[in-house]
Amino acid sequence: MRDFIDGLRRFAAPLIIILASAIAVAIAVSRSSSSPESTVEPSPEASYRAIPSERPASDLEKILSPAIGSRRLLRSMGKDAAMNATKELHKGNVKPAADAAIASYEGGITIWLTRYESDRVAEEQLEKMKQAMGRYGGGFERLSTEVLGESEVFVTRPKGETQYFWTRKDVLAYLIPGNLGADEINSLIKDLNEKADRLPPLVTLNGQAGK
Repeated sequence: MRDFIDGLRRFAAPLIIILASAIAVAIAVSRSSSSPESTVEPSPEASYRAIPSERPASDLEKILSPAIGSRRLLRSMGKDAAMNATKELHKGNVKPAADAAIASYEGGITIWLTRYESDRVAEEQLEKMKQAMGRYGGGFERLSTEVLGESEVFVTRPKGETQYFWTRKDVLAYLIPGNLGADEINSLIKDLNEKADRLPPLVTLNGQAGK
C-alpha cells in the first residue's frame, strides 16, 4: 500500500484537491509500475489471484484480466485498498462507491474501475471529472471524444500523455494505456464494456436494484 501512496504524492499531489479520485489513484499505480523497460518484477502472487486469498474477489476485480496480450498483471487493488489510499490523500469528500478496483500491468498500463449505485451517479461523477480537468489545466483540459469499444470515450492529454475515461452503465472507467497500440486500446475498452454489461445488478439498502 505504501508504494502506491508514495507514488501518488510524487506524481499527483496537485491533482488531489481538485480531480476525481479515479485520476489520482490511477496515476499513482501507473507510475509505480514504471515504463515498458521497468525492472519491477511481479511478486509470486502477481497474477489475477493477486487478490488476497482470505477474501473473495469483488465483481469488478473479476472482470480484470490476468494479462493484456503479453503484458502481465503486476499488482491490483480491491475496493477497500483503493478507497483507503484515496481517502488518505484526498483533501475533499470522496464519493462513496459500491465497488472499486485498480490493476497495473507491464508496459505502464493502468485500469481503474469504480462502480456507483446507479448509472446516473456514474454519469454525474464523469461530468465532475471533466469539469475538474478543465479547471486544472496541465493538458488535462485538452478534452476530446472518440468512439472506442462501441462507446463514447473522453480523451485527455496530461503532459502530452493520452489517457481515456468513460462510463458503461454504473461503472466509471479510467485507462492509462501505456504502450498499447490503437487497436489494442479499442479491443481492451470493448472487452471491459462487455464485461461491465454482464455484471450482476447492485442491490441497494432497500433491497432494490440500482438504476
